[in-house]
Amino acid sequence: MRALARLAVLAVSAVCLAACGSSRDVTVESKVALPPPTLSPRAVPYLPSKFSLLTPAKLAREAGAPALRRELDAWGFVEGSDRYFQGQSRQLQVVDSRMLRFRRAAGADKFIAFVRAHASVYLGSFPGMRGFSSRGRSGILATAQECSCHLANPAFLGVIARGGDVTWLEINGPGATATRLAQLIAVAP
Repeated sequence: MRALARLAVLAVSAVCLAACGSSRDVTVESKVALPPPTLSPRAVPYLPSKFSLLTPAKLAREAGAPALRRELDAWGFVEGSDRYFQGQSRQLQVVDSRMLRFRRAAGADKFIAFVRAHASVYLGSFPGMRGFSSRGRSGILATAQECSCHLANPAFLGVIARGGDVTWLEINGPGATATRLAQLIAVAP
C-alpha cells in the first residue's frame, strides 16, 4: 500500500513538473513589497488612526504646488505612506506620521528644503523654524505661530531624514510641545 501511495505522489509530481517546467524556470516572488512604515497605532492609543499611501499628486495637491509632482520625480521619490490620528483628547488631537522614500539622500534633502521653504502651507503664516535631529536623522522642527484665539492648540512639525528615508511628524492638541514631538519622532521609523 505504501509503495502505491509513493508511486501516486511521484506521478502527480511528474505531471506538475511537466506542466510547469523545471523549478529553475519558475520565478516565484517570495517577498511582498510593503509600504514604508509609519508611527505605530500603539504610540498614540487614545486616538483612532487611518493609514493611506502618499503619491506625488497627493503631496503636490496638499502643498498647493503643482510643480512639486515633477520635482518629486526628479528627486527620486519612490513611495510614501501616512498614518493620520485624530480625535478629542486633552493630550494630542492630531498626529500625522509619514514616511517618504527617495532613491538617494540628495532627494530626501531636497524634500526637506522644500518643506522648510513652504512651511507656512503646512502650519500657517510665519512658523518658527530650527534645526532638529533624532536618532541619527536630521532636518527641521517648525512651530506654528501661537494664536491668541480661545481654545487654540499649538502645532509642531518635525521633518527629518537619514539616507533616502524622510520621517514626517506633525502634532497638534492641548498637550502638543516640542518635547512631545521629539518623544514621538524618536519611536517613529
